[in-house]
Amino acid sequence: MSAGISQPFRITTLPKINQLNNPLYQQALLPTSHNDSSNKSSDYINIGISGSSINQYIINPSPKLIFNHSISSIVNITNLDTFVYKNTKEEDEDIELWVYSTNMANSKNNMLNFFIRSKNLMNESNSNIISKSSLSLENEVVDLRIINKNHVLVVLNNGKVRLYKVYPHRKVESDEEILFKLINEYDSKYDNMNYTHIYSQNGKVHVFALLKISNMDTENTGCLKLLEVSQDYKIIENQSVIIDRINLNESKAQQFFNHFNNQYVHLDSVNKCLKVYKLNPSDLILKFVEQIDVSRFISSEVDPKTTSIQSVAENRIVLNTDNEVFLLDLVHKSLLANRTVSSNSIKTFQLLKTWYVENDDLLKDNNTLILGVSTKPTSKVSYLELMNVNVGEGNLKDSLGKSFLNKKEESGNDNKWGLIYKSINKSENELDLNSIFNELSKSIKSMDSQDLDKQFFKLLKLDSNKGYYDESSDRFLNSQHFITQMNELLLANYINKEIVNESFIYLLTHPLYQYTENLLAKLQFDFRLYKQCILTCPFIPIEDLMSDLFQINNIELLFNLTCRIFNDYNKAEIKQSIKKLNKFNVKNFIEFIINYNNYNIEKFNIKESMPKMIEFLNLIIDSIGYFQLDLITLKKMNKFIVKNIKIIKSNNDILNLLIENKTYGNNGGINYNLTKKKNQTSIKEKNMKFTIDYIEI
Repeated sequence: MSAGISQPFRITTLPKINQLNNPLYQQALLPTSHNDSSNKSSDYINIGISGSSINQYIINPSPKLIFNHSISSIVNITNLDTFVYKNTKEEDEDIELWVYSTNMANSKNNMLNFFIRSKNLMNESNSNIISKSSLSLENEVVDLRIINKNHVLVVLNNGKVRLYKVYPHRKVESDEEILFKLINEYDSKYDNMNYTHIYSQNGKVHVFALLKISNMDTENTGCLKLLEVSQDYKIIENQSVIIDRINLNESKAQQFFNHFNNQYVHLDSVNKCLKVYKLNPSDLILKFVEQIDVSRFISSEVDPKTTSIQSVAENRIVLNTDNEVFLLDLVHKSLLANRTVSSNSIKTFQLLKTWYVENDDLLKDNNTLILGVSTKPTSKVSYLELMNVNVGEGNLKDSLGKSFLNKKEESGNDNKWGLIYKSINKSENELDLNSIFNELSKSIKSMDSQDLDKQFFKLLKLDSNKGYYDESSDRFLNSQHFITQMNELLLANYINKEIVNESFIYLLTHPLYQYTENLLAKLQFDFRLYKQCILTCPFIPIEDLMSDLFQINNIELLFNLTCRIFNDYNKAEIKQSIKKLNKFNVKNFIEFIINYNNYNIEKFNIKESMPKMIEFLNLIIDSIGYFQLDLITLKKMNKFIVKNIKIIKSNNDILNLLIENKTYGNNGGINYNLTKKKNQTSIKEKNMKFTIDYIEI
């Protein structure tokens, strides 16, 4: 699969706080947990929202807030990190260590804060915080990292690096007690820490630090410090070297150090270029490598302070300007992919975090995520959003014909490839979605559903014969605003009146479609609509799925609902949802499970899914108890269980028979080669034939 960036999906709406809706401050005021970045398959996002709270979201199968810790409205969160302690005992819950730094709006009252919480997914409040403590600091924290289960590394702006020992299982009984203590400190002798990157490599913790020398005569001079945390938890200086003409960047979001390839990159947004440096592992000297022109992506209208860069894979970065995101290959100087974020309404998109894809992972999966914040300046509303990104293979094949160093020609004398590109995308440029929606909304009351469908597909230049979203041809329809408007229009005028629309089915299959409240219940009048919603509609709440599961009698729909629930939600969420149901009858579902052989199992693929079905049934029984079932249902379940135990026993006997024999005869027979025992007649090799119709599993 080639490199690409998907449209973002929304996690949550940020509080209406002025500074949070200002693109100049968003990156600094929305810190994320560092340890999350080490696992691109993580289902959790831990983020601090200055002036509001510290939150944990689960992003699969659908974004959901699972933990919230409130903070003062006048407090800014500057750094955040988390660590999970796994308990070996099944009855005990995992606990999480949260470490974050704060200051007031005037950058005073710098604090280092710790708290321990039980990782209870069913509790979304502060009540599961076991203990907490805080420490006042003389200077602002520029970076912090939980380096292992008992130690936290903290970097201050005044050039000091401190190591704290944490006592996660200590319960704080009074204000005098603390969860941590200072065990070591390193002083760089410089008072302006510009950029730091804390990382683990070869079992050791390292700190890459760039400090600005505060001498007026040396404004373009910096100092590189390479530190290491020893096994006895001392902070050792491995290298300290003065670097001339480096023009250190003030913004943390416009620079990064990639420890996988020892590459430091910073964005010179004024001169519109990337400056690339290489850290030589042999002499630990940071050397300038090249300057890369990125003026193609940074227009004169763009505020330089709102641009940012993040590393996503070796030699590949993500660059954002305004509401555009670009995936760049720095080796081949190519634009691998780009995405405009909801151009109709969103004016800025700021990068907050990327999940790095290591070279070993590229062989298996080159997909990753981008976390960002989008803003509507007119309404002063901002949103946390996630993007799926395919970083590509990083080879020349991905980059052919995609160089971003070849500036777009302003004259009409385009080359032949440019003309071809224009002809391909001509239809995209002709579409005005606002006008199309206005035209449909004006004529909808005078049209029946069939006439509207014809006009819908005609105006949008879609293939009406397909009737569903096709990624290869329909990518231009990327406005979530338009899709939401059409959804509301069709619901109000047709679906609520139990009239089927082909255009509504198309919307259900679109990846940007958003589930509306009680949609499943509204679509029960039509089998096709209802099934389509179950199969393709994203982010269906578990409450709606579970409610319908115990009401539907149709076998096919029952099977689809079961698969959707088990694929989208974990066991804890399923059990909790069952317990929240006021009134339900599981008889239909139990009958469906125990009588699966009576259905068209090949059509529904029931046989392969039976292990999950049985597991699902087990969750239901665990949640409601056997005493909630009537006697007839219990007898049927008993018969079903006894029958399957016999099948398992029979299969086991046959399997042991096959395993015990070393060789197999021709014609499907089994050859026994038995050695002669003392006082026993010789047994010649015999060909014993068994016929087996099937083995049930």
